[in-house]
Amino acid sequence: MLYQQGDVLIRLVDAIPEGLTERKDGILAEGEATGHAHRILGDGVKLFESPLGDVYMDVPRRIEVVHEEHKKISLPPGKYHVKIVQEYDHFAEEFRRAAIRNVVD
Repeated sequence: MLYQQGDVLIRLVDAIPEGLTERKDGILAEGEATGHAHRILGDGVKLFESPLGDVYMDVPRRIEVVHEEHKKISLPPGKYHVKIVQEYDHFAEEFRRAAIRNVVD
């Protein structure tokens, strides 16, 4: 199962890798330009971060992911891997965060 909120992809996984650092801030991803963040609303969620910056979360009960510029999404219990959508700029020969804009109803 795959969920998306703006440039954040949230994928259901079988397990969370061991040896990750637990995070307590409830933030899945921060915006580069606006300072807004994709945040968790719900109790009991554990967030973990890999040395490369990948975020994983263990969700014991249904939660919501909110962001100031996007519709909220609801996630059922499970283990998830959170990634940022990237695009490749062939002229600059580098990857960068994709510029995705959703309209809030």
